[in-house]
Amino acid sequence: MDVYFPNETEGWIAAVNSILHTQDGGFTWTVAYTTSSSVLSIFFLDQFYGWAGGSYGEIWKTTNGGITWISTGSQTKYSWIFDI
Repeated sequence: MDVYFPNETEGWIAAVNSILHTQDGGFTWTVAYTTSSSVLSIFFLDQFYGWAGGSYGEIWKTTNGGITWISTGSQTKYSWIFDI
């Protein structure tokens, strides 16, 4: 749904039911986090702080470079976050 590359090797994908991560410029991808809803947007402020937004108004955040993600839970069934 969305792709964010803070540099030429590290990247993130907001996908259906997951957040994907690469450390080799996109040659290989791993699942960094699995969700129960679609992830529609993703953005990192720096190497540690990132946010993702998705269906039903759900927002996920990381403060440790994507090692762990915290969900806010669904906010409403009518809100979808397409850009964050």
